[in-house]
Amino acid sequence: MFARLRKLILVTLILLTGGHTVIAEDFQPITSDYQVRVWTIESGFPHVAPTCFAQTADGYLWIGSFSSLMRFDGVRFEIIAPPEVPALKDCMVLHLHVARDGALWIATNRGVGRLREDRWMWWSEEAGLPREIPQSLGERAGQVFVTFGTRAWICRDGATFSALELPALPMHRDFGVRLHTSFDGGLWLVSVNHIH
Repeated sequence: MFARLRKLILVTLILLTGGHTVIAEDFQPITSDYQVRVWTIESGFPHVAPTCFAQTADGYLWIGSFSSLMRFDGVRFEIIAPPEVPALKDCMVLHLHVARDGALWIATNRGVGRLREDRWMWWSEEAGLPREIPQSLGERAGQVFVTFGTRAWICRDGATFSALELPALPMHRDFGVRLHTSFDGGLWLVSVNHIH
């Protein structure tokens, strides 16, 4: 339990500092169980503002930003823009999620993508998704969902998205709705001033 708490504190501190380097003359490590390394532009971190991150089973850390998708192997950062997925070039990556089957799901301003076993699949307006900024991306029982504004879509079969019926809750168009899964498989619906 204490190990999880230490990790939570460390991640919270990193998020609160916005990833900026904090220097203190009498810096003491939080714990000897972890090694802290900071990457800056000078040490190879691309000049981008991170928006989200996820780690896949192969150990890669995937980082989304307002201009790209990156993969980090522990040593170097690589901007991912494969020619077969032109929508990833210069896009805003807003949400990343690693599914139970190991696939990496990506929600961007140009649609939703999936990378599974080195193969990309992409859904956008042509597949029926709205041309809006995604509010959330997640998974429940092997089904992936994404929300846009006050609407939600679900991919039940790994191939097609369909509209998801949401409970009637007061919603604000500018805030939208976000869906999140709980540890026990439940589904949380968050809208302005409401959690369901």
